Amino acid sequence: MAYRPHLIGLLLALIILVPAYFNGGKNNLMGPVSLALITLLILALNYDKQPVPALSSTSLILLAFLGWLIIDTAFFSRRLYASIVTALPIITGALIFLSLQTVRLDKKVVKTFAYTLLGGTVTISLYGLYLYLAPGFSALRLGSTFYQHNAFAGFLIPSLILSLYFLLFEPRLKFSFGLGVLVLATALFLTFSRGGFIATGAALIIFLLFLWRQTGPKIFTRNI
Repeated sequence: MAYRPHLIGLLLALIILVPAYFNGGKNNLMGPVSLALITLLILALNYDKQPVPALSSTSLILLAFLGWLIIDTAFFSRRLYASIVTALPIITGALIFLSLQTVRLDKKVVKTFAYTLLGGTVTISLYGLYLYLAPGFSALRLGSTFYQHNAFAGFLIPSLILSLYFLLFEPRLKFSFGLGVLVLATALFLTFSRGGFIATGAALIIFLLFLWRQTGPKIFTRNI
């Protein structure tokens, strides 16, 4: 199926974007359950007759932890509902991690995932900027669809770094990614999140080290 890689990439992006549109994922059971279902769907779509790669030792430790978490929640919790609400995001994140250990992602999947994620993040940012500039908006800090501005800042950072990467390595879409960087950086600045600014600085340092390791000094001098 020619559309299959694009569908898988789209679903991977929805894992991140769907909770973000609903109060930053802080919507009781909606977020975790949706993420778990989408992750299982990705596993089903990517199943084929080829042998599944062996799980790493880290994945096996994670599986053991999940088993303990399920048993502890089911049999030893004094407040079962509260324990389930707390455990589901952990289980969901683990499922996503394990799914990425067993699937084979080609370039079409990765590009569809990245473009969808960036498009969704820019849309959330533009919505937040619209609310921020609207008459009668009383809050000083931008939060968009998120329940808290610091959480929104943390959500923006990976997409900002990813946009910078594509801005450098996708010359055909340089204007689009440049515009995306501008929107995301503006939204991040308007969160006025000190922790977000520090995390952005750390992410940029890691990003620059990654570029240096990938391309050497030529990435910084090619336009001089």
